[in-house]
Amino acid sequence: MGWGARHRLVLWFPDQGVLVLKIPSQTSCLGRSVVVAFLVWICVLSALLSSSVGLSPSVALFSQEAHADATADATGRTVTSVEVKGTRAVQPEAVTELMALKQGSVVKPGVLREDIKKIFQSGFFDDVQIQMQASAEGVKLIVLVTEKPSVRDIRFIGFNEVSDDTVVEKLQTKKYAIVSESKLNADLRTIEQLYVEKGFYLARASYAMELLDSGEVNVTFRVVENSKVHVSRVNLLGNLFFSDRELNSGMFTRPRQWGSFLSSSGTFKDEFVGRDKEYLSYVYRDNGFAEATVSAPISRMDGGRQTVDVTYYIEEGERYNIGKLSFRGDLLYSDDELRDKLELKEGELFRISRFQRDIQTLQDLYGDQGYAFADIVPKTAARRDDREMDIEYDISKGDKVYFRRIEIVGNSKTRDNVIRRNVLVSEGELFHSTRLKETKEQVERLGFFEEVQVQRLPDAANRSMDIQIKVKEKSTGSLSASIGASPSRDGREFSFFAQGKYSEANLAGYGWNASLSLDITPPPVSGASLGYKLSASFREPSINDGPWSASVSGSWAYSEDRPFAGEPIVPTEEWRTGFFLGREIIKDLRLSGGYVFRLVDRPPFNPVIESTQEIGITESLVTSLTYDKTNNYLFPTKGYYLSLENTYATPIFAGDHTFGRVELTAEYYVPLVFGDDFLTNFRFAVSPGLMYPIDGKPLPIWERYRLGSQLAMKAYSKDIDSIISPKVTIVDSPYDSRVRQVAVGGNRRVYGSAEYFVPLIPEANLRMVAFAEAGDVLNEGESFDTDRLKYDVGFGFRWLTPIAPFRFEFAFPVKDGRLGSGEFILFIGGDTANRF
Repeated sequence: MGWGARHRLVLWFPDQGVLVLKIPSQTSCLGRSVVVAFLVWICVLSALLSSSVGLSPSVALFSQEAHADATADATGRTVTSVEVKGTRAVQPEAVTELMALKQGSVVKPGVLREDIKKIFQSGFFDDVQIQMQASAEGVKLIVLVTEKPSVRDIRFIGFNEVSDDTVVEKLQTKKYAIVSESKLNADLRTIEQLYVEKGFYLARASYAMELLDSGEVNVTFRVVENSKVHVSRVNLLGNLFFSDRELNSGMFTRPRQWGSFLSSSGTFKDEFVGRDKEYLSYVYRDNGFAEATVSAPISRMDGGRQTVDVTYYIEEGERYNIGKLSFRGDLLYSDDELRDKLELKEGELFRISRFQRDIQTLQDLYGDQGYAFADIVPKTAARRDDREMDIEYDISKGDKVYFRRIEIVGNSKTRDNVIRRNVLVSEGELFHSTRLKETKEQVERLGFFEEVQVQRLPDAANRSMDIQIKVKEKSTGSLSASIGASPSRDGREFSFFAQGKYSEANLAGYGWNASLSLDITPPPVSGASLGYKLSASFREPSINDGPWSASVSGSWAYSEDRPFAGEPIVPTEEWRTGFFLGREIIKDLRLSGGYVFRLVDRPPFNPVIESTQEIGITESLVTSLTYDKTNNYLFPTKGYYLSLENTYATPIFAGDHTFGRVELTAEYYVPLVFGDDFLTNFRFAVSPGLMYPIDGKPLPIWERYRLGSQLAMKAYSKDIDSIISPKVTIVDSPYDSRVRQVAVGGNRRVYGSAEYFVPLIPEANLRMVAFAEAGDVLNEGESFDTDRLKYDVGFGFRWLTPIAPFRFEFAFPVKDGRLGSGEFILFIGGDTANRF
């Protein structure tokens, strides 16, 4: 018998069990002979004693490969029990589940060897042994395992271009898990792929393990990043209709230039190369080249593996116009009716974008009739001599489908009824494709969710479809507290101010909009006390989930002011409350009306100034008509909004003032998308206003229009001299030379703005904004003239934090084509620009 790498001496007592002695492979021949002689002596001694102790031993010598053959004598015997020893992190049951031999099973040839192999291949163990103890009842199996160590800590060395946190998210190897070589090797490939995505094709990763005294290991991943691989040249071959410059302008793969270090431009990336192949094909097919093909790009790396040349081969083919448009199959409409619905028209240039939209239009057309599984199969036939492409749409309408269940998923806060009242389809009704799409838009417009998915779960066999509306909620509330200081104009004194505010756009998940705020403002003049303002509001957007809405608001404010230098300080207390009811007339069109009560209590003072300061009670009836087609009520990026509001102030119960005001607001949002998901947008707004007298009474000065605030014409908000308004000079007293300028306001306002938003950190709701504004205020008898318009431009940041919305902006007046001195704007509050 030869000796293998590892050997065992097995002493088997048929009735009592098995004694196994392992002989290390490094044992010399003399040592092995001594062991064998020793065991032979034991056998002889045992034979002499067998009559008295009842033992009849036999000795067998096995190599590891032959160890399973020990089952030969156990073949056919029943396994009485299976015991697992040596496990720490792995449960013993997990080991026995891998085995074919279990309690009650019969030992068969080769089964033991297969069980050892399965346990070892699980990857959790360094060594696996199975011992047998025979008895009169059968055989007991003892599984001896040596576990691989677990991971105490994971460390990273050399990771500069890829953050540790990014790597940890992708790793299969986790802390406190058992070490697995296969997972470690997979992690190396994952790390290198992360670097490939950033253009580091030469990055190489490795790992090392440090064994600790506890038996655990620390795993260290090390990466040698090397340098990026850059694009040296992009070759376009076969393009005759478009120039290289025209095609390159929309491609992501571009040669490295001097300014490429500011962005990823010029870096070679596989996903860019593949995307550009599809882009080139799309450009040609959207310009009439219906048969244009772009072959798989060829990338050639230079000898130093630093740069790559990328080559695209283009076959343009013929340029086609649309020939005949025809329809066959299950036709619910005439050919002319269907052609009118399509964007592609006979005789016009073939465009793949319109072609794809036309297929969707036909599916929606049939879907609105209940045919959710309508199959639209376009068949194209090219007539090369005429350079025309005939298109035949083969329509199979299938069976009518009904909505079965509508399920809401993911709304941990928002209640089901708040979402369901915006669902435009009902369980049991006929399928309707357009209303299902509008449902998604309607739920998104609530502004409560980061993401809204409407998933169709068809059951064609039962002619039904389940709908699952899956939402991902976002924070809709904010709690803010701030304190600050502002210097006086001479810089000698500081005035302190504070603000606390709570607002919630989805209170308790009912969709209620509520806010509560307290403002403490600095005194306008030295010696005056602080000003206070407490305000609250509440809005129910859908009473009993119906078309009616209601809102109520109220505020109290106290301040002190000195109208003129040398005059006594005058305290002012203001109360304001209002309530509104509204109703949706048709989809997106809402009419509302309400009552506003305002009381300003101020003791009498200088009679010259009293006419410019509000005192008394103002009662107003306010009606408004709004049409909102934006994609989000809170932060729209697409669509338009129209509002017409009329305020009629007249004594109803105890009013003192009479005037009228009508205002129009129009906003238009235009998205501008770069790449797949980098969404920027424009916002254009105009808001003219007109005040009109009632019963011939003059318009109160404090209600008249002025422009120049932190939200509109921001560069003109510095002081009384810069505010856009007709002004008059008031003399304090005929015996005193002190004068004061007062902005008396106008009866007409013209205002417009354009803003461009760029997300900087979308996850943190931080956006950069660039803006331009124009406006003017006109008095009675003045006519509008564009030469009178005032302009300003600026930029800044708008940050919607969990605490409150912040605005940090710089505004510069534009005078005679030149920029004036800038004005810094810090504002805490809603992100709207139509408040004056």
